[in-house]
Amino acid sequence: MKILVSDILSKQGIEILEKAGLTVDVKTKMSKEELLRELKHYDGLIVRSATKVTADVIAAAGKLRVIGRAGSGLDNVDTAAATKRGIVVMNTPGGNTVTTAEHTLALILALARKIPQATASMKGGKWEKDRFMGVELYNKTLGIVGMGQIGSHLAKLAQGMMMSVIAYDPYLAEERARKIINELDLYEALKSGKVAGAAFDVFEEEPVKPGHPLLTLDNFICTPHIGASTTEAQENVAVGIAEQIVDYLTRGIARGAINIPSVPAEMLPRLQPYITLAEKLGLLHSQLYEGGIERVTIEYRGEVAGVNVAPLTIAALKGLLTPILEETINYVNAPVVARERGIEVKEVKSSDAGDFTSLVTLQVEAEKKTSRIAGALYGRQDPRIVQLDSFRVEIVPEGHMLFILNHDRPGVIGQVGQILGEHQINIARMQCSREEKGGHALLIVGVDAPLPAEVLRAVTVAKNIISVKLVRL
Repeated sequence: MKILVSDILSKQGIEILEKAGLTVDVKTKMSKEELLRELKHYDGLIVRSATKVTADVIAAAGKLRVIGRAGSGLDNVDTAAATKRGIVVMNTPGGNTVTTAEHTLALILALARKIPQATASMKGGKWEKDRFMGVELYNKTLGIVGMGQIGSHLAKLAQGMMMSVIAYDPYLAEERARKIINELDLYEALKSGKVAGAAFDVFEEEPVKPGHPLLTLDNFICTPHIGASTTEAQENVAVGIAEQIVDYLTRGIARGAINIPSVPAEMLPRLQPYITLAEKLGLLHSQLYEGGIERVTIEYRGEVAGVNVAPLTIAALKGLLTPILEETINYVNAPVVARERGIEVKEVKSSDAGDFTSLVTLQVEAEKKTSRIAGALYGRQDPRIVQLDSFRVEIVPEGHMLFILNHDRPGVIGQVGQILGEHQINIARMQCSREEKGGHALLIVGVDAPLPAEVLRAVTVAKNIISVKLVRL
């Protein structure tokens, strides 16, 4: 597999990729036309802030599976377009936490003691000792909006300087978060003295154009988006994104992904059997039942209700949509495709799993018709299908299987076995279930290979057979 690194990346990150057996090409400062031409040859792309991964770039991406941003920001990546194409987008928000928090504190100190202004004055040949009266941070109150990793670390630094810290984390939507600070309003507040001082490292539009109103004020200081610009931080994000890319492409573990739920490595052994079960439920439903899909309800009962079920829901949708649609469906774009097709998706949790430790049920509704398939784990590891509508079953969901709906009459099992035997079809597993004596019955036959068309026809037209479906899981 090939990785394209289109922005400068620390050599430590490159070495991690290469040691994992990935082929790495570093091609920086490419034009958009060059990027469009080159990207189609790669499985992964690593960028920083310079490369603009727009929708048309993603459209030309060919076999691209993952985009990694060495850093926290993703304003240069069209995540929606990547998601629709099934491309994982990941970043490394923790790699520059310490550096960015320290830079914030440095700006606070510089603002409080007017260090940039005093430096500029002295370089201008002046000695204006009385002009630059500052304030202590000791015993002052620091307000922090947003208590993520950076905000939390900044709070610790400020408390170490004996400041009082108050914080607010509103979990604002992106469009509202952009209105926390309005640059022109801040200019007026600084100019009038309503706000004593301000320091920016990030601006609404970058690079900042000459003549920006804030740059004309003495009580405003700034830096050119260098909050994460330390040697340590750059190594951290390079190593972080390289390890995440390797994990995803070689092990399927999407750490740091922002368009699919991220499963911590330590949780994967516990979640993986449930993820497999959920996908099998979707795959089985899409092959057994015909018709459209209006609503999908996934019920999590018992122990499974206590875990992060988001990856399980995505897996169920992936399984459900894969056999139906010609386009590639994966864990990234399955929810998007479902939403675009008008499918309502609902999760239900309950602590009551009846006779099971955990039970996952996939219910699909369309045109006033409802179908349900339920599954459980045996020994907390092995997926089993335990219910098909009104039939109680115990199915190992793997391989080729015949699902035969028939009238509950003597001889059905024998004639099916005879047909398969006459055509040298070996039976791997077999079980039957019925609603009531003399009513409808369900015969499930696992076979070692796909059935030839003539064998399938022979079973279908046999006596007391209502319908036959060949399924591959």
